[in-house]
Amino acid sequence: MNKPILCFDLDDTLIDDNYKFELTFCDCIRTIILALETRSPQIDEILQTARELDNHKWETWPKTEKYFPKRIAESWTETYEKLAVQQNIPVKPHIKRLIWAQVMTNYDPPYFVIPDVVETLVTLQERGYRMEIITAGLQPIQMRKLKVSHLIKYFADVHVSYDKSMELKQLSDKHGTENLVMIGNSLRSDINPALELGIRSIYIPRGSWHQFKSEPFNTNYEQLNSLSELKQIFT
Repeated sequence: MNKPILCFDLDDTLIDDNYKFELTFCDCIRTIILALETRSPQIDEILQTARELDNHKWETWPKTEKYFPKRIAESWTETYEKLAVQQNIPVKPHIKRLIWAQVMTNYDPPYFVIPDVVETLVTLQERGYRMEIITAGLQPIQMRKLKVSHLIKYFADVHVSYDKSMELKQLSDKHGTENLVMIGNSLRSDINPALELGIRSIYIPRGSWHQFKSEPFNTNYEQLNSLSELKQIFT
C-alpha cells in the first residue's frame, strides 16, 4: 500500500504567526492611544474598529489580493484615521507610517516554529512520507519563512496560492484523492476545501483568525490536539 502524500498548511500549523500578529496589534493599539491621547477610545473599541475595517476588505477585495500584507496594514492605518477624525484630531502622516511599519514586521524574521513540529517532521520523513506545503500568501514571504526556519528541507514541494481549493484539486487530479491528506489549523481555509474534494483531513486547532472561523463542510475529518499526534497515525 502506497503511503499518502501529507499536505501541510504553514501559518499557525507549523509556524506560530498568530503570536506575532497579536503582539503587533498590541503595538498598533498603543500607538493609536498615544496619538489620540486623552480622547482615545477604549482598547475594545479600537480593536473592534480594526476588525470591522479588515472584515470589509476581506469580503470585498479580489481573491488574489486578500492575503497581501497591505490588507492588514491598511486596516490599521484606516483605524487610526477613522478614530482621529471622530475626535476632530488632525491625522498625522508619521503616525500612519509608524503603524504601517509595525504591521509589516510580522512578515520579517524571526519566525517561531511551533513546539514538536521539527521532531514530527523528521520522524515522518524518516518513515518515507512525502510531504508538501499548501499555503496562502505571497510567494517571497512564505518561501522566506520556510527557508529561515529551516523547515524547507522536509518538504518535496511548496504550493503558494490564494486558492487552496485549486491547489488541492490539481494535486488530486495528479495523485488521486485517496493518496492525499490535508493537515491544517483552519476549518475554513484548510479543512473545508479538502473535505469538499473528498480528501482525508486532519484538523489541529490553533489561533485561527476571526475571518477563518467557520463551520465544517461535514464531519468526515479527524481532530488532534497537537501535530506530534501524527506520529501515532502515520507509522
